[in-house]
Amino acid sequence: MPTAAPLPARSSSWRVALGLRSIAEGVENQQVQAILQSMGCDEVQGYAIARPMPAAAFADFVTNHVETSCVC
Repeated sequence: MPTAAPLPARSSSWRVALGLRSIAEGVENQQVQAILQSMGCDEVQGYAIARPMPAAAFADFVTNHVETSCVC
Protein backbone atom coordinates (compact mmCIF):
# COMPACT_ATOMS: atom_id res chain seq x y z
CA MET A 1 0.00 0.00 0.00
CA PRO A 2 1.54 3.40 -0.99
CA THR A 3 2.15 5.98 1.69
CA ALA A 4 0.09 9.16 1.73
CA ALA A 5 2.84 11.79 1.41
CA PRO A 6 1.86 15.40 0.76
CA LEU A 7 1.70 16.28 -2.93
CA PRO A 8 4.76 18.61 -2.89
CA ALA A 9 6.89 15.84 -1.38
CA ARG A 10 5.65 13.21 -3.88
CA SER A 11 6.11 15.47 -6.90
CA SER A 12 9.60 16.60 -5.92
CA SER A 13 11.45 13.51 -7.13
CA TRP A 14 9.98 13.45 -10.65
CA ARG A 15 10.24 17.25 -10.92
CA VAL A 16 13.96 17.13 -10.13
CA ALA A 17 14.48 14.20 -12.51
CA LEU A 18 12.90 16.21 -15.33
CA GLY A 19 14.87 19.35 -14.48
CA LEU A 20 11.75 21.37 -13.68
CA ARG A 21 11.25 24.09 -11.07
CA SER A 22 8.21 24.33 -8.80
CA ILE A 23 6.07 27.28 -7.74
CA ALA A 24 3.57 27.02 -4.87
CA GLU A 25 0.56 29.34 -5.14
CA GLY A 26 -1.58 30.61 -2.29
CA VAL A 27 1.14 30.56 0.38
CA GLU A 28 -0.35 32.62 3.19
CA ASN A 29 2.36 32.73 5.89
CA GLN A 30 6.06 32.25 6.54
CA GLN A 31 5.52 28.90 8.31
CA VAL A 32 3.93 27.34 5.22
CA GLN A 33 6.64 28.92 3.06
CA ALA A 34 9.35 27.31 5.21
CA ILE A 35 7.65 23.90 5.04
CA LEU A 36 7.33 24.07 1.26
CA GLN A 37 10.94 25.16 0.85
CA SER A 38 12.08 22.26 3.09
CA MET A 39 10.20 19.95 0.70
CA GLY A 40 12.18 21.34 -2.23
CA CYS A 41 9.75 23.95 -3.56
CA ASP A 42 11.73 26.52 -5.57
CA GLU A 43 9.43 29.55 -5.47
CA VAL A 44 6.26 30.66 -3.69
CA GLN A 45 3.62 33.29 -4.29
CA GLY A 46 0.82 34.50 -2.08
CA TYR A 47 0.10 36.60 0.98
CA ALA A 48 3.36 35.41 2.61
CA ILE A 49 5.17 37.52 0.02
CA ALA A 50 2.74 40.40 -0.59
CA ARG A 51 -0.95 41.23 -0.60
CA PRO A 52 -2.68 42.55 -3.74
CA MET A 53 -1.65 46.15 -4.42
CA PRO A 54 -2.16 49.00 -6.90
CA ALA A 55 0.21 49.22 -9.87
CA ALA A 56 2.20 52.14 -8.40
CA ALA A 57 2.79 50.22 -5.18
CA PHE A 58 3.80 47.15 -7.20
CA ALA A 59 6.51 49.13 -9.01
CA ASP A 60 7.90 50.21 -5.62
CA PHE A 61 7.66 46.64 -4.30
CA VAL A 62 9.60 45.21 -7.24
CA THR A 63 12.24 47.93 -7.03
CA ASN A 64 12.81 47.57 -3.30
CA HIS A 65 11.88 44.02 -2.31
CA VAL A 66 12.38 41.56 -5.15
CA GLU A 67 15.70 39.70 -5.32
CA THR A 68 17.70 40.37 -8.46
CA SER A 69 17.98 36.60 -9.02
CA CYS A 70 14.21 36.32 -9.55
CA VAL A 71 13.29 34.20 -12.56
CA CYS A 72 10.22 35.85 -14.01
